[in-house]
Amino acid sequence: MRGTASGRRAATVFYVLNALLLPISVIGYVIWLARIYATRRASGASITAQGPLSARAFMHQLGLRRDEAAYRLLLALPSTSRLGVLLAGGPMLLAHRLTGYVPSAFRHPFEGDVPPHDEASARVTFIDAAVERSLATIDQFVILGAGFDTRALRLPRAGGIHCFEVDTPRTQASKRHLLRTAGIDASGITFVAADFETADWLARLTDAGFAPRPPATGSLSCSSCADWPSSSNAPWARKVTAGAPGAASPSRPWPPIRSRPRGRNGAPEAVEAVRAAYHR
Repeated sequence: MRGTASGRRAATVFYVLNALLLPISVIGYVIWLARIYATRRASGASITAQGPLSARAFMHQLGLRRDEAAYRLLLALPSTSRLGVLLAGGPMLLAHRLTGYVPSAFRHPFEGDVPPHDEASARVTFIDAAVERSLATIDQFVILGAGFDTRALRLPRAGGIHCFEVDTPRTQASKRHLLRTAGIDASGITFVAADFETADWLARLTDAGFAPRPPATGSLSCSSCADWPSSSNAPWARKVTAGAPGAASPSRPWPPIRSRPRGRNGAPEAVEAVRAAYHR
């Protein structure tokens, strides 16, 4: 009971501080968003892929989920305003350090039901758990529609897992450039550039060294679904895992996705399609 009362006091102080400092956060978000839209055409960076990256970077800053690469990659983006990030996230970080309270959107692992505005954070937790459960039984790790995902960079190098990232040529070229700019060693990742709608991406993945039928261990495939088109996704996931003895995949239902369709990049349908593929 005491702990509950203490937690409520911490939450109250946390939100009061954030309310008092809200003008600073708003100014930061305005600066940040203005920079995003000012550079979106020239940067080649997918705007939708930046949302999950921002969530992982803030989790890192809160000390909840160590992901130095996500934070460095976020700051390396041409669309990122360092001043905007500092002002937007500073009040929350200050309130957290003073109270120890963590808002539900950034708790890791995510607790309870997933409201629409927390879906990006919840997917981070869900996929992390699936990866951790499978590390001992896989020797290949494929991320479809990787965007600015940094999960492959967090895998233990000593584990001998061959990591592949598949994404559109434009997004992938942007990411590889940013990795070099940020000084991040991505030598353990095999990048496969392919347009999922027009190219034979599985053939390119196989040519890059992916083994569809490994002798003993399986392959884990996942996606942020940030840049997938809104249809025909289930066959993509099946292609990666089909025929692989011991193939690993998420073993519990995906977090509920209640967002309304938002065209090509909204992708709630993509989540449902991948869920169907994994639980076929």
